[in-house]
Amino acid sequence: MLVRDFGNWFFLHVMPWWIAGADAQAALAYCRRHAPCMVNYLGEHYADSSLVRPTLEEYRNLAGLLSSAKVAASITVKPSQFGFSALDVEDPRSFCEDNMLEAVRHAAGCGVFTWLDMEDSRSTDFTLDFYCKYAPEYPIGICIQANLRRSPKDLDRLMSLSNSCAVRVRLVKGTYSEMPDAALADADVHAAFLALIRAAFAKGPAGFGIAVGSHHPEAVELALELQKYSPKKFFEIQMLKGVRPAYAEGLRRKGVPLAIYAPYGRDVFAYSVRRAMKDPVLRHNPLFFPFFAAYKA
Repeated sequence: MLVRDFGNWFFLHVMPWWIAGADAQAALAYCRRHAPCMVNYLGEHYADSSLVRPTLEEYRNLAGLLSSAKVAASITVKPSQFGFSALDVEDPRSFCEDNMLEAVRHAAGCGVFTWLDMEDSRSTDFTLDFYCKYAPEYPIGICIQANLRRSPKDLDRLMSLSNSCAVRVRLVKGTYSEMPDAALADADVHAAFLALIRAAFAKGPAGFGIAVGSHHPEAVELALELQKYSPKKFFEIQMLKGVRPAYAEGLRRKGVPLAIYAPYGRDVFAYSVRRAMKDPVLRHNPLFFPFFAAYKA
């Protein structure tokens, strides 16, 4: 707990590369300068259901702020913020569905789009089922992670759904640790990611919206090339705040539609550690080893 508390302070005040600030006003200020953005209120895997209502109210407030400011920004939500991991309710999935739906419905009423983040594979079925149930009613998008073995079939399911309603899918590599039976080996993920991008463009109809979340030039250039020959009505590149900002700015100057994932809050530890573990320099820096150990624990 001490390492995590220190980590929250460290990643918010000393190394805030990946974080838009401690509160919604700070996130709004960031979005004013860097829109379009996708804004996430940090926090995850709440075992205590009493944490869910404050999170829901935070998202309601955030959607209202973005709407009032007329900022080009969406929100992103995680199931484990809304009760999926709660241990003190009889039916966590129904509890989570009700709370997530309230967040989605309120955002839609404010004219704000909602992305459903994809967490580890334990919640994949729930997230997909939620999306397929409510996408016909509300403006929402969903994330698909290339590292999961199941993802090609999940992508096919979403492309079938696009025949009856607007669908937007964010394709990413995935950052959560998984068991080998659920996920590909690290060495195979990049090729799987490129294959997922190709499949989405080749098999998806024009109304099938595609966002490619990547900082890898090969993946970005592939997506840009495919969009020329198989254009989708919605298409954008999505990048994380603080990761290759010069590359992102260069793409914007070229006119590439690009949105920045901008998380905020005080519970920054888990998200920041995942970012550090993906950094080829930081992941070998002994300074971060206690953070990595605390995250895995």
